[in-house]
Amino acid sequence: MDSRPTGQPSVPHPCPSVKQPPQVVLQLKVVGLFKGIPFQIARCTAECLKRAHPDKFKDPIMVPLHEFAWHEFLQETKRELKGETWQYPSTVMCFINDQLLGNEGCLQKWAYKKWGQKDFKPMPLYEALTSDYVADYLKHSKRPMVFLEISINEQSIGRLIFELYADLCPKTCQNFQSLCTGNAGFSQSGLKLHYKHTIFHRLVKNGWLQGGDINMGKEMVVSQFMDQYSKMKTLQCHMIKEGFLVWPTRDGTPMGHNSISHYRKLLIWIENM
Repeated sequence: MDSRPTGQPSVPHPCPSVKQPPQVVLQLKVVGLFKGIPFQIARCTAECLKRAHPDKFKDPIMVPLHEFAWHEFLQETKRELKGETWQYPSTVMCFINDQLLGNEGCLQKWAYKKWGQKDFKPMPLYEALTSDYVADYLKHSKRPMVFLEISINEQSIGRLIFELYADLCPKTCQNFQSLCTGNAGFSQSGLKLHYKHTIFHRLVKNGWLQGGDINMGKEMVVSQFMDQYSKMKTLQCHMIKEGFLVWPTRDGTPMGHNSISHYRKLLIWIENM
């Protein structure tokens, strides 16, 4: 029984040290269409936050995607998150510790309200940053790039740039690259092996384009060009007897978007002629 007078403080007793919860370091991730201005706006904001608060943020993760890859990512994210993502008009998604924050505007608002960070550049500057980023991406890509100039009635309407997945299908990519450059020379029968002055001879709206028939379907150039497209689940370019077939698929199912070009608007324009 305690014999101390009422109100007398008890003998001091050492209290266990209370551990403070560990400080959460934030990880920003930006996923989007790399040639789009929204991606650059989000990238600049994320990098500014890291520079201003190096102890609060990890290095931001940037995931630049081509149009076909962005389309697939967006569809998968919609199925996973549902809700408001079903109507998602932007071409970039921003995440904080793997939690979706929203588009580039949402990231800018959050950066200002939470951290007092203002990163609002004039649009011409964002356009210049986007152009530089795309050029740098193409320059440092580990995969080979080729292009085709598209014209109608000898009037140029634009250029299609192809990124070749030579790490997955080296033979097919080498074949396609040779036909774009003309380095393959001639076949044994004297046929010139290149795509110059060939046409898109088949078009299925919302489906695929077929072009590059260098021999009008009369000759099967098997010895020079062998295909190995079966290795890929998402075909970038399917080489067939009558040229090449732009037919985006996923696990064998045709997709409703282009999977080979940096310039989808040009393909849509051709498709709607």
